[in-house]
Amino acid sequence: MFFLRFRGFNARIFISGKYFPTGDNSGLQVPLVVYIPDKFKDLRPPEYKPGGKSDRPVSFVDFAPTVLSLAGIQPPDWMQGHAFLGKFQEAPQSFVHGFRGRMDERDDLVRSVTDGRYDRIL
Repeated sequence: MFFLRFRGFNARIFISGKYFPTGDNSGLQVPLVVYIPDKFKDLRPPEYKPGGKSDRPVSFVDFAPTVLSLAGIQPPDWMQGHAFLGKFQEAPQSFVHGFRGRMDERDDLVRSVTDGRYDRIL
């Protein structure tokens, strides 16, 4: 089983850099590839298909509870995020939140929420 996360370019000189949550969400979307061998098929979410695509919203805060769930450990209630694989996986979330609190030497408070179709940036 492996995760492959493509890192986005974070330079602020480009409008599509991760510094800028834009209307097309290019500042927040990062591809995620997950492969789960048949040996571990009981840890797959119901929508998993080898070679398939999922529109399930996943956030970086979901990785910690997912790793615990894959290890057979119930993520604690105080932990942010939702397990998307493993024994304790949760139903897909309706919304994913994003934020930025600092950008280099200055405060830059930006908040966002998306349901995968619409984005709200504050």
